[in-house]
Amino acid sequence: MFPPPPRCLKTETRKKTKGVEMKKLMMVLVMAFAAAMPLLADEETVGGYTWTYRINGETAEIYNYSAAISPSPTGSVTIPPTLGGATVTSIGSYAFRDRSGLTNVTIPDSVTSIGNYAFSGCSGLTSVTIPNSVTSIGSHAFYGCSGLTIVWIPNSVTSIGDSAFHNCGGLMSISVGSGNANYKSDNGLLLTKDGKTLIRGVNGDVTIPNSVTSIGDEAFYNCGGLTSVTIPNGVTRIGYSAFYGCRGLTSVTIPSSVTSIGDSAFSGCRGLTSVTIPDGVTSIGYEAFSGCNEALFDTTTIPGVKIVDGWVVGYIETLSGDLDLTGIRGIGYSAFYGCSGLTSVTIPDGVTSIGYEAFSGCRGLTSVTIPDSVTSIGDSAFYDCGRLTSVTIPDSVTNIGSQAFYSCIGLRSIKLPSGSFSLGLGAFNDTSAYYFAQLRPLVNADGVLGGSLISESPTGSASSGGSSSGGYALSDIVGDSTITSMTISSNTSIDSFLLADGQVFDMAIRIVNTAESAVRLSLPSGYDYETIGSADPLEIPASSTNMVTITRTAARTFLVSRQQLRTVR
Repeated sequence: MFPPPPRCLKTETRKKTKGVEMKKLMMVLVMAFAAAMPLLADEETVGGYTWTYRINGETAEIYNYSAAISPSPTGSVTIPPTLGGATVTSIGSYAFRDRSGLTNVTIPDSVTSIGNYAFSGCSGLTSVTIPNSVTSIGSHAFYGCSGLTIVWIPNSVTSIGDSAFHNCGGLMSISVGSGNANYKSDNGLLLTKDGKTLIRGVNGDVTIPNSVTSIGDEAFYNCGGLTSVTIPNGVTRIGYSAFYGCRGLTSVTIPSSVTSIGDSAFSGCRGLTSVTIPDGVTSIGYEAFSGCNEALFDTTTIPGVKIVDGWVVGYIETLSGDLDLTGIRGIGYSAFYGCSGLTSVTIPDGVTSIGYEAFSGCRGLTSVTIPDSVTSIGDSAFYDCGRLTSVTIPDSVTNIGSQAFYSCIGLRSIKLPSGSFSLGLGAFNDTSAYYFAQLRPLVNADGVLGGSLISESPTGSASSGGSSSGGYALSDIVGDSTITSMTISSNTSIDSFLLADGQVFDMAIRIVNTAESAVRLSLPSGYDYETIGSADPLEIPASSTNMVTITRTAARTFLVSRQQLRTVR
């Protein structure tokens, strides 16, 4: 018999080491679990209800995403000031969500915050007492409390989240303490302290105060009991879904001071039969009047086209052929979106802007006449108009939006404005001209990029509406042009359409970052850059305007420098 083999010391050592490491890992997990223990939910019965809460230090939060109180409350409820021996300072998110039997709630003066959706869907809630200790009311905190008629906001409140009192169909009055530093009330409406922005409206006959310049997003959202509204001269903006679902409105007169009407602004106003739109309005958002009474729309002046007081806001599905829009004053967002039967469009003089996605997806469109009055072509305005072969953009245009002519694969003749204009990212991407043209930039004395498009493929064939094959003949491609600026709000790639091929050049372009955080620029695939000094030249600081200078070398290296011009206010 042979003796047993000797034990492998290395193997044994590895086993011991792994055991020690495992114990260390377990200790870390236990410590992490122990640190979280104070936040674990507990329960206590007070006043006939079982309350779910969690303790953090010496304070407690009423907490449970599904049932912070059981059984489901009916009638009036008083929230206890202490739970588990700790002071209740917070009503957590969703704590009373969808408790339709709750009619009244009294909040103790120890509470400082009411969480997101805390009382959302409490349709039976008619009154709530918010103490002078509360500093924040979360987003959608009382959303859908259709029985709530009066709300009192104490002086202590410093922040009210988005849609906190939206979809409260019975709300008749909002009052704010006179000493509140952030908010005020006037005519029963919730306003910012300076009185310029209307945050939340109410039902009934409403007169908006003269101080208001902006009707905020969803301000009167689902105020089904709103029967009339007087908008003062001085208001310049009507926000997104501002009057959405206001079924009781029958007519609205928009004052001459208003310049923009947001997406879905009057959507779902089933009783609305009359709207007066002033000449100063330059944009009407997506589905601004969708779901309104059919009597609101003029469909006879231009058969097949839906018009509200001179503005095109939609079309009837059977619309097809050549379209002359003589007599209209404006084209709203997505007005002809997906109208595949449309073959040509003549836009009349007097129209100043072509809205976002106005003709997007009009795949049968072969020609468009843009008048000298137009100053702006919106983002994606002619996106995916594959049969469009040529376009002349008048000198009056100062802005061509992002992807304005994106995927217009048949577009081989482009005449750009001869003056200064802003060109959005991808404005002509995926077009015939994009594949076989280049922008030759020159920097003028003001540091502004100028250039011209030229043909690189003098012969070839063109196809309409399909994918490219072979070369395209280009004609009438740009005279002298100037790109002055690019506005961004997120990480953005510099469009390769702006980068010339096969030459050395300097390019300077103003980049406006409207975001509240820094964003990065990136170059197209195959290009690189060198850092100048210690700063990252491709990072644009928050809320600032920078001049970015790009110098091209034969090796496709971009030396990028950046000069901050100003901070966006």
